[in-house]
This record gives sequence, C-alpha cells and structure tokens, in this order.
Amino acid sequence: MNGKRVLKQDIRWLADEIYQLRVEIPLNKGKNLISIEAYDPEENCVRQDIEIIRK
Repeated sequence: MNGKRVLKQDIRWLADEIYQLRVEIPLNKGKNLISIEAYDPEENCVRQDIEIIRK
C-alpha cells in the first residue's frame, strides 16, 4: 500500500472544521484512488489526502 492512509475519524474531524468536503473514488486499471479534498475557509486552502490500494 502506498500513500497516506486516512482513517474515518480523521474524515469526520475534518468535516466538523471545514466549509466543504468532497470525496472522489475513480477506478483506473485495477487501482483504487481515493481522494479526499477539504476546503478550509479560515486558512483559504485545500487539504488533500490520497490513499492508493493495489491488489
């Protein structure tokens, strides 16, 4: 497994502190790419964590 692992509680914590939360799960050539993008209006930035699981 490559990338950063994101736990469910981390996602919940982000959702409580941000204005928008977007989750995308595209499938590409046998790879699962999970992209979690969180917009924080106070810091005017986007946080992103990616988890790649290879079978």
